[in-house]
Amino acid sequence: AKNNQAHSDSELPYVIDLSRIRQLNKLERERDLTIFAMNEISTLFKKRVGKNHLHDSIMSLGLDSLKAMQLQSEIESKLNIELPIHELMDNVSIKELVNVINSKLDAATVTPEFQRVTRSQQSAVNKLSHGQQSLWALQTMDPGNVAYSIAKAMRISGSLDVMALQRSVDMLLMRHDMLRSCFVEKDGVPERRVLNNRFITVNAVNASEMGENELRVVLEEKARASFNLATDPLLRIAVYSLTDKDHILFMNIHHIICDFKSLEILIIELGDLYHSFVSAADVMLPEQLCTYQDFVDWRDQANEDQARVYWKNQFNEVI
Repeated sequence: AKNNQAHSDSELPYVIDLSRIRQLNKLERERDLTIFAMNEISTLFKKRVGKNHLHDSIMSLGLDSLKAMQLQSEIESKLNIELPIHELMDNVSIKELVNVINSKLDAATVTPEFQRVTRSQQSAVNKLSHGQQSLWALQTMDPGNVAYSIAKAMRISGSLDVMALQRSVDMLLMRHDMLRSCFVEKDGVPERRVLNNRFITVNAVNASEMGENELRVVLEEKARASFNLATDPLLRIAVYSLTDKDHILFMNIHHIICDFKSLEILIIELGDLYHSFVSAADVMLPEQLCTYQDFVDWRDQANEDQARVYWKNQFNEVI
């Protein structure tokens, strides 16, 4: 499907087609990338960003480390490029960001249709993606920093079967090895290890004597609890029951194992599993054609192949 964006600024009232961005000439591509960047930043910051902000620092508009990771994820997924987080955190303007993206598009090779990511054999020790390496470094330098944690609280009305919820969480961990991972350093290099004996217990809390304000304080405190990437489960789940029919489901997960889109998928799958267990129905989740680790390994191989072709071309005459 085409990835289209409509610009909200009345000066540029047309739709851009990101699927054709590489086919445009220099001026057209710069125009459309500028619209794309302004749209993404406007959506992320929840405020209007127009042409008068082109030379403003993105950080001055409200960019912090967490928003930078969100913006990085949107740009990479929609334009099929790799954008290191430091390129966003270097106090760049929107105009400079457009130039960076443009150069990445020129350098990137569009993946042919036949080069699909395929499922590979699961390994106990795995490489990190470039984004995970950045997150690992940032968290290691500042272990108490909670900017890379994603906390979410959801209100559930009606009866809640905690045992069925626990079974659903157990099934999620079996399905997604990233949720059973820890990140350790070996010979100065971070690696992801899958722990098959890791379990996450749903913490059931009787909150019937808590008021809304007190519960809010508790949840905010839980959201500020940091993670040790080497030893802690990187997903925490708790249920605060105000009454038999009123519950708060609280989740806190580290960004190194989950982005915002993936969290949406996890919540949907958790809900589907829960309903299957409480209704004694068959669990029907879509088949996983590949995992995030498959993508990491595939991208590393693709980068190696591109580098091999590049340097062969560079030294072809010499050879």
